[in-house]
Amino acid sequence: MTAGNANPQVLQEEVLADARRRAEETVRKARHEAEAILAKARADADADRRSRLAAAEAEAARRRDVALAAIPIQVGRRRLECIEAALAAVHDEALRRLDAREGFDYREAVTRLAAQAVAAMDAARFVLDLSDADRQAFGDGWLDEVRRCAGRERTTTAPLPDGRGSETAPLPDGRGSVAARLPDGRGSVELALGSAGAAIRGGVIVRDADGRRAWDNTLAARLERLWPALRRRIAAAAGLVPAAQAAKESP
Repeated sequence: MTAGNANPQVLQEEVLADARRRAEETVRKARHEAEAILAKARADADADRRSRLAAAEAEAARRRDVALAAIPIQVGRRRLECIEAALAAVHDEALRRLDAREGFDYREAVTRLAAQAVAAMDAARFVLDLSDADRQAFGDGWLDEVRRCAGRERTTTAPLPDGRGSETAPLPDGRGSVAARLPDGRGSVELALGSAGAAIRGGVIVRDADGRRAWDNTLAARLERLWPALRRRIAAAAGLVPAAQAAKESP
């Protein structure tokens, strides 16, 4: 159709038809692009979801492994705490019995503790500090028992300086002596009783007359010195630790 004989009505319809075709084509392209965008978005979202899920699973696995790895440590720590609590209870009970003088001859024990120090220390004059109660109960004659047990008897019957000692009470037969297993041959000694009052709950502190050296053989101090070895033996005997381990750790 030429422009000269064109029918305005026909021309209008052709223009409208062409506009519709163009509009439909545009819509189709837009729909296609939108679907592609949505598909990509879904794919990206799914990939992100999988990535996040994988990261979450990895973190959960890591935390699980950390928790599982900590279990033996926690169990071991708790076991050690229980062992220490049990040993502390034994220690406290032992100290209670020592303080209560239960299960042993207290006088003989203190005699041996004093004799051990006297026999081991290189001096000629000693002061033996006791609690007020023990000093009154033992009396000055107790010094003879200590001297005999230590294997360092006096060679004279003269009283000690200040009148604090005496030479009257022999050591009863069968009480034993540390002379055979402690140093001897250093001559006789002079012993005197001292008093530490309430500072000593039980046992004895032996010091030379000059006060330069002292041997704390109170029951509590003796227990503390022996406790490291005792606790290993107790733990092994009670099955708290293997006997081989306790023997290996023993000095």
